[in-house]
Amino acid sequence: MNMFALLVVGTVAERILGKWRLLIIWLFSGIFGGLISACYALRESEQIVISVGASGAIMGIAGAAIATQLASGAGTHHKNQRRVFPLLGMVALTLLYGTRQAGIDNACHIGGLIAGGALGWLSARLVGQNRFVTEGGIIVAVTLLLTGAIWLVQQQIDESVLQVRQSLREAFYPQEIEQERRQKKQQLVEERNALTETLSAPVSREQASGDLLAEIADIHDMAISRDGNTLYAAIENTNSIVVFDLGQKKILHTFTAPIAKEKSVKHCGGCKDQGVRSLALSLDEKLIYATSFEANALSVINVATGEIIQSITTGAHPDSFILSRDGTKAWVMNRTSNSVSAIDLVAYQHVADIPLEKYDGTGDER
Repeated sequence: MNMFALLVVGTVAERILGKWRLLIIWLFSGIFGGLISACYALRESEQIVISVGASGAIMGIAGAAIATQLASGAGTHHKNQRRVFPLLGMVALTLLYGTRQAGIDNACHIGGLIAGGALGWLSARLVGQNRFVTEGGIIVAVTLLLTGAIWLVQQQIDESVLQVRQSLREAFYPQEIEQERRQKKQQLVEERNALTETLSAPVSREQASGDLLAEIADIHDMAISRDGNTLYAAIENTNSIVVFDLGQKKILHTFTAPIAKEKSVKHCGGCKDQGVRSLALSLDEKLIYATSFEANALSVINVATGEIIQSITTGAHPDSFILSRDGTKAWVMNRTSNSVSAIDLVAYQHVADIPLEKYDGTGDER
């Protein structure tokens, strides 16, 4: 059927277009129609559809011949004008038949018709122009149309389509797919071996568990020197600070203060008879700061002697705290008074208390 249509349409189109333009439009219309067909199939059925035939190219040269005659106007030969009417009828019948008959790729017909019509109209409008202008215009038009069609097809491709394409590759090219899998497997083996060479040798369970430095119970907080040799541990239950040498693995000093006897406070039953809660070293590591080592205070302790050289008043039951980067200020969180105390560590003075939202212990803020 397509060959008979080509014989009829091609004869008329060649007289109007010329053999070279006919060949170019034939090839381009077939490609463009195929792309439009693929785009439509992906959009409507979400799967790859195999379509064969030359009807898109035939519709393209028919569209080109019709567009050329329409663009040329009254100046064209009367005989050529009469030849266009059968082409119009053929195009109309083909499109109508495609809408009513299953298995007909009307998207390819329309795509080829659009491409051929566009090139036919452009070539007719450029008649009489410089040869380079004519050829350049046709090349630009072909490039734009093909680029647009390819872009449309790419927009319809999703993961399911890629899976179908991979399935087709596996069905038609099993040896190539198997070779790719072997190469991928070999690559993974090489990567694993390279990674294994960079890893440390395995150790025993005993080595992995580490060494027991000392049995120090009830540690609430810790601080460590910059050289990593000395550890300071806050023991709340005994209100003591243990200084431990990590290199020699032994306790160097233990600083202890009496536990202040205080009444239990509502919503803070654990605050009664509270010991040291939190530690931090000064920048020169000559001093250690501790909260609740003394009642409601931030204590400044000489690391070498354990002497409390200053007690700075805070809110009720001070807990965690942080130091500024330059070590001149501290902010202490107070559990019972529900506030943050600002401390000047240069003058050893309590600067201010910052109240927080009141909490009634039920989850409701007031």
